[in-house]
Amino acid sequence: MRCFDCALTLQPASPEAWLFKGMVLVKLERYQEALNALEGDTRKGSSSALREDLRGDSLYGVGRYKEARMAYHRAMKCSGKNPLLESKLGYTEVKLGQKNTGLARLRHAARLAPDLHPNNDRLMKGCIIAGRLEEAAEVAERFTHIMGHPKLFLRAASLRAQLKQWSQAEDTLSRGLQLFPESPELRVAQAEAASKRLESDPQFSVARENSGQSM
Repeated sequence: MRCFDCALTLQPASPEAWLFKGMVLVKLERYQEALNALEGDTRKGSSSALREDLRGDSLYGVGRYKEARMAYHRAMKCSGKNPLLESKLGYTEVKLGQKNTGLARLRHAARLAPDLHPNNDRLMKGCIIAGRLEEAAEVAERFTHIMGHPKLFLRAASLRAQLKQWSQAEDTLSRGLQLFPESPELRVAQAEAASKRLESDPQFSVARENSGQSM
């Protein structure tokens, strides 16, 4: 940041310095300051794609979703096919209530870049916002086959737990434990899922009632 400030002191009209200062501010989540900095880059054409992408991130960060959608749309026009931008645009549309259009973009972006974590994460969250927990769980589970991390398995299992699909949750956690056998979080979650699965089994309930009566 100090380097960009020095560059702007030497060359106050430098669009590149304003652009990259804005990028740093976005990374720092200082979104309003980022918007102010990005105003210094007034270039047109294809060179404006990154600026509009950053502007979209900043506008989204301050809750101005309609303007963020427009910025992402402009960025896509300048850059052409870009799965990451399409994913951001789709998620913003879901947040605006345009669920069908937004989810279609999110799914397409995830298909184009299946190994990109932010795209899968946004698709999963978009499905949750749209009330499609089954699809959200499928997305989360699918991504555990691409990128292994205990938190990803826990997240996928938690979605199955919300649907009371305890067998699927237990299976996902078992796969996670095969990769991360030392994870205490996965062990605890698996034990809980197994317990819930047994409790939801009618035969288990009858056996427990009979056991209580015999006592």
